[in-house]
Amino acid sequence: MIERACGAAGFVPEVAAEATDFAVLTALVAAGAGAALVPRMALPEAHGDVSLHPLASPVTRKVYALTRRGTARRPDVRAVLTRLCA
Repeated sequence: MIERACGAAGFVPEVAAEATDFAVLTALVAAGAGAALVPRMALPEAHGDVSLHPLASPVTRKVYALTRRGTARRPDVRAVLTRLCA
């Protein structure tokens, strides 16, 4: 995602580190390792000494939720799907 966002802004990022855990990415940014793209929903509650900046041209992705056939109408599953789609 960061390569797409930077490419759309007209430059190629110099990657210092990679992680799939958003808390780790947030900690790397707080430690001064650079910048990271983190979905608002994935921000750790305590995100330390970092500042948040919305992108002028947001980068999007499609995320799909999989449910077992017939369970999407269960109240607990419905609640999760509703929250994810908000």
